[in-house]
Amino acid sequence: MIRRIAAAVAAFALAGAGYSALSQAPEPRPSGYLAGALNGAVLVGAPPAEDSALQAAERKTYEATRALRGTERWTQAVQDNELTPAALFQGFGCAAGVSLSREETTATAWLLARVGTDIGKASAASKGVYNRPRPPVGNDKPICIPRDPALMANSSWPSGHAMLGWTYALLLAEMVPAQAGAILKRGHDYGDSRVICGVHFLSDVQAGRTVASALVAKLHADPQFAADLAAAKAELARAKPAQCPVRKAG
Repeated sequence: MIRRIAAAVAAFALAGAGYSALSQAPEPRPSGYLAGALNGAVLVGAPPAEDSALQAAERKTYEATRALRGTERWTQAVQDNELTPAALFQGFGCAAGVSLSREETTATAWLLARVGTDIGKASAASKGVYNRPRPPVGNDKPICIPRDPALMANSSWPSGHAMLGWTYALLLAEMVPAQAGAILKRGHDYGDSRVICGVHFLSDVQAGRTVASALVAKLHADPQFAADLAAAKAELARAKPAQCPVRKAG
């Protein structure tokens, strides 16, 4: 998971490497805004104990949601596993009602790239403490993505996808306040999809959102972030409307 978030950050960074108007000598992978990594493990504490009632309830949720295989919601969970710039721009752009692209919304892409570095560091610092096994470890029930050994070995607590999705949702809701509800729902869905997919427990997702909220709060104290956020907000105010596929009724 840490590698997947790092790869997403790197992809955003490479997209930003050509933005000469934003930096005279941009790095292949931009530095984050925060001086150090936010240690979410301190913030959210330990996951539910293996013999706790909450863990038993979460295990039942995992068992029940396996029945969603083949449904439209399962398909969305597969799509939400992708953290590429194209997938994130599409999902959040449609929610915000604006066309997000590397070429046309450069200030927004650059801000998300830098914040992505902060998310990656926070995810690494948070996951390396408790090493909670993921729901599919020790069973052969279906999950929405291949059973990659690296994924199975990666800590379930907290969810990096939920962290990234909720961080970006909070920021984009500020940039396009008229569409805040739809944007926040889209960010929320990134976390819920991890439960549907079967690769996280619900408390992993909730912990990821908590870390994301703390990260956004810290970002707002940084003057450069505030300036970049204002530039991105102004950019999205004049951005083209999103071109999104029409979903079938029912």
